[in-house]
Amino acid sequence: MTDFWSFFEGFIIMVVGICLSAVLVLCAGMFLDNFLVGLTGAGLDAGAGTVWDTTGNVNILINLFYFACCMPAIFGVAAYFLITAKRSKLDAYGSAMYSDDESW
Repeated sequence: MTDFWSFFEGFIIMVVGICLSAVLVLCAGMFLDNFLVGLTGAGLDAGAGTVWDTTGNVNILINLFYFACCMPAIFGVAAYFLITAKRSKLDAYGSAMYSDDESW
């Protein structure tokens, strides 16, 4: 079975990743709002030759920016499951596997 510290280490990595992503998303949201207000104020909204799509927004760039901000949370959750699974020493059927020198 997984001991408490292995579980706790993965859990801390996951929580730090989620908190970091939340802070990045909040900061990115403020930055993108100010950036889009500045572009609109300068008259650069959906003009010819711009990167804006047909709806008048740069949706693909905004989505990619937010996706990049969510990557620490995704990696944190993946690290939590990988650390817990690697250290739990379970076989494919959920039975505990121990080496010959470990006693049950």
